[in-house]
Amino acid sequence: MKPSSPPPVTADLFQQLEPVVLQDLYHYAPVGYHSLDADGRFLLINETELRWLGYSREEVIGRRFFSELLAPDQRAFFTEQFELFKKTGVVKDLRFTLERQDGSHFPILLNDTAIYDEDGRFLMTRTVVLDLTVQQALEDQIFQKNEELNSLNEQLFALNQTKNRFIGVVAHDLQNPITNLRMLAAKFRKTAETLTTRQAQWVEEMDETARHMGELIQQTLDVNRIERNANAPQFADVDVLPLLAELLNRFTYLAERKAIRLRLLSEQSEGRAFTDPAYLTEIVENLISNAIKFSPGGKTVRLTVHSDAHALQIDVADEGPGIPADEQTRLFGRFTVLSPRPTAGESSSGLGLSIAKEYADQLGASLHYEGRPNAGATFILRLPIRPR
Repeated sequence: MKPSSPPPVTADLFQQLEPVVLQDLYHYAPVGYHSLDADGRFLLINETELRWLGYSREEVIGRRFFSELLAPDQRAFFTEQFELFKKTGVVKDLRFTLERQDGSHFPILLNDTAIYDEDGRFLMTRTVVLDLTVQQALEDQIFQKNEELNSLNEQLFALNQTKNRFIGVVAHDLQNPITNLRMLAAKFRKTAETLTTRQAQWVEEMDETARHMGELIQQTLDVNRIERNANAPQFADVDVLPLLAELLNRFTYLAERKAIRLRLLSEQSEGRAFTDPAYLTEIVENLISNAIKFSPGGKTVRLTVHSDAHALQIDVADEGPGIPADEQTRLFGRFTVLSPRPTAGESSSGLGLSIAKEYADQLGASLHYEGRPNAGATFILRLPIRPR
């Protein structure tokens, strides 16, 4: 036979509890409970809070003021807040430090509700106290760890600054001998008719090695400048077409060695943008250098310029292998080496595109990639026309 169901609860369950159960809930809750009169003297206190404080009930009820248990430097603040509380009726999340009978201290979080009589006169508090000892210990540990981390960060910053200064000095000092080597190679090249085939080849190798070293040094200086946040862009209204023509001219010799054609295409007589010419030069140099490296001999590298209402756009396109789709998310990372390789054995540091992207960001420009595998790569740079 199925047992009968218990009768439904028709009144608040709390009201049906035995007084001894209610006392047990009050006295042995995991939080402290107490009530204070209008003068701040204890009227009630539960066993949990008494245990925290180390006092007997007789030593507290009607004898002690709550403010007497506070750290001395907090008593005036409590008195001020208590007077305000009796008018407002609510206090939330006040932190204090209580002193135990043995003189030790512990942190608490206090929440109060006021009880008034029918005429609105203050009778007593209904106070909940949370012991924050464990939380405070954790907060102290976090603070200590943060202090240690700040100290380590300061040391790291100082070391990084020293490293940046050292790299800047060394790289700068290396530029002059590299330039001298290239000038020497150029002098030998002017006397090509007096050189044997083997000697002419040595001159080309010397020049290529010096050029590559100069490129690495310039990239090192660029990264160093970015990390130091030095030389903020100096913006101006610039016609970029003459600048691009000059850049292509600089790469003519390098392109001719691979029988690569360089083309500048624009349907407009000028292309104005609000930018920094030095930053723009670094960006486009890296893009052209990259296009020549990854283009097979006999192909064409094209710079195409056009404008719309918002930006001047420069497309740098090659006819190389392009970038596989699964590698494009890593394209602008520093020291990134992707599967496509330079077509004539040129070396690649993996810095050029990352420098171009970071400089573009500093100019408020956008730089992104478009292309299809085995159908060439196009890098699109969009420069703002007007100040933002």
